[in-house]
Amino acid sequence: MRIKKMGMFLVSLMMLASNVTVVSAASSVDTIISKMTLKQKLAQMMVVDFRTWNNKNFTEMNTDVSSLLSQYDFGGVILFGENIQGKEQTLKLTKDLQAAALKSTNKIPLIIGTDQEGGIVNRLKIGCAMPGNMATAATNDPQKATAAGKVMGEELKALGINTDFAPVVDINNNANNPVIGLRSFSDDAKTVAKYGTAMIKGIDSTGVIASVKHFPGHGDTATDSHSGLPIVTNKGLQSLMQSELLPYQEAIKNGVDMVMTGHICYPSIDPYKIITKKGTYINTPASLSKTMVNVVLRQRLGYQGVVATDALNMSAISENLSELNAATKAINAGNDLLVMPMEVHTTKDMSKFATLLNELESEVNRKLIDVATIDASVKRILTLKEKKKILNYAASQYPASALKQVGSDAHHNIEAEITNKAVTCLKNEGNVLPIKLSKNDHVLFLTPYDNEIPAIKLGMRRLTANKVIALESHYEVMRYSAQTSESELSQKIAKASIVICNSEIVTNTQMNASNYATRVPALAMKIAAAAKKKGIIMSIAKPYDVASYKEAQGMIAVYGNAGMDPTEALKPEKAYGPNIVAGVECLFGAHTIQGVLPVNVPAFNQTTSRFSDTIVYKRGYGLKIKALVKEQPLQEESKQVTPAQAHLIQIAEGKQNKILFALVAITAVVGLLVVLLIVKLV
Repeated sequence: MRIKKMGMFLVSLMMLASNVTVVSAASSVDTIISKMTLKQKLAQMMVVDFRTWNNKNFTEMNTDVSSLLSQYDFGGVILFGENIQGKEQTLKLTKDLQAAALKSTNKIPLIIGTDQEGGIVNRLKIGCAMPGNMATAATNDPQKATAAGKVMGEELKALGINTDFAPVVDINNNANNPVIGLRSFSDDAKTVAKYGTAMIKGIDSTGVIASVKHFPGHGDTATDSHSGLPIVTNKGLQSLMQSELLPYQEAIKNGVDMVMTGHICYPSIDPYKIITKKGTYINTPASLSKTMVNVVLRQRLGYQGVVATDALNMSAISENLSELNAATKAINAGNDLLVMPMEVHTTKDMSKFATLLNELESEVNRKLIDVATIDASVKRILTLKEKKKILNYAASQYPASALKQVGSDAHHNIEAEITNKAVTCLKNEGNVLPIKLSKNDHVLFLTPYDNEIPAIKLGMRRLTANKVIALESHYEVMRYSAQTSESELSQKIAKASIVICNSEIVTNTQMNASNYATRVPALAMKIAAAAKKKGIIMSIAKPYDVASYKEAQGMIAVYGNAGMDPTEALKPEKAYGPNIVAGVECLFGAHTIQGVLPVNVPAFNQTTSRFSDTIVYKRGYGLKIKALVKEQPLQEESKQVTPAQAHLIQIAEGKQNKILFALVAITAVVGLLVVLLIVKLV
């Protein structure tokens, strides 16, 4: 009887199940879309920013922004350094942003993103800055790119940020490029594809969305799209397929979730010109080009994911087109997300959103935008949100306990391992490296900016604390500038036995021999050589400067010039550039120098102020210099001190052993006198 009843129960259950509709992700997305108005769909295609509000950094929710997010179904919010000040503050801000969005009609959670590339583009003022893409490729180990991506993803996720507008997969195949540089992995397409895909894997493993950029490639330009409209005239589609587009092909093959289009013109591929608000004509940027987005990216490369524009308020777009015209062209080109389509940073600006949305709705009604294009974009956006569990957002998914990952010792150790392995030696005459200090040595560091001085001091303190160099080691740091004279350098170098000069070249102008950025390091090496002092160059920005210093005995490249807060010279709590610290540690033998150049280093023509085609150092070059000690991440002191205290400690620590000995001796004498006094009294 029991078996018969059980059988009847199972039959009934099966009949019931056959009438149950399983709600798939697709049907869930379709249901949401079916309830959205046209204006709400248009808002869902926008990623807005509130970098500042009423002339103050926007770090906490206010009634203005809350009402905007509640009123409109914006697709996302992009955060900048101004928004991200602390762990708890950032997590509260992201939760408040989501809470406001969930009060909107359709209650769709936000994409919350930022440009956490690592290196010189680091939005987190907390946590780990990471060494940057070029440094990562200099390790000659793609697994380091995966590790870097994983660290960045974990820290973003802990803060409630679900999207990383990274990595950059531009190929830095133009040494004269003013904007990409260290943000690129390499000047070789296959290398960029390998490391870009590896970093995407790391970011994706944390559940954070990765967005490759700047499609179809910003590496071979001589103009920065933040300030102008770059045009690449000498490349057609076939050429791009073999170079710039290779990293995108690999990323797409490996399932990248988002592609960001760049404001770069390729007239050989899209010759169509558009009229500007001034009545002139310009080439069509890839970000606004149907040919680039729909034909090349979607049809030729087969990409079916979300496409986002680079910021539409950048000069390349905003100086040429109205906000409405730019947004209309971006939608018609096939972009799904319009990033920063307008400037709204004050209470007075709030009505701009309504104006733009009304105007776009009118464009649709006038058949100037196809509603099917909008529906397809919104479906891709919501499908990605569903895939990444953003649609199921709950504040409880982001516990405060997860904040301990941000800037954790484990993350900083990974950061250090990558940065140390990236350090590349280009020159080592007379085996000047690693530096073996004697008690009579005096080291002179030269560097061009104040925020680099604490990084040098941190490296030296770590070397001292870990007994790589002696406590009595003497060093000083001098900041040089355009006013630094030969006599001033000569006086300083006369007192030193070792001169280490940071060379920081960012622009072609700085490569000119008369510019202080090149003049001072070259002069320092010349004076040191004439005085038979050891002269070493540490290239801390783009490595193309290493061809300029023929009189240097030793030369390394660290691929990163981000410094650190001068109040945190001991145990940094804020994110800081790890590259200079790693360079200092490697120079003195704390780690094996084993990095390789990720780019060719061409000669610089002083007459034309351009890099030539003559290669001085080839990609893949690097001398291996063994460490002097057993390798491990160096630890710094944990005690926080002020800059003044740090300076006093630095002065005192060379004498601390002698003082300690004296104290012990005094204590012993006092103790003996006490004993004698007691004996006498007895």
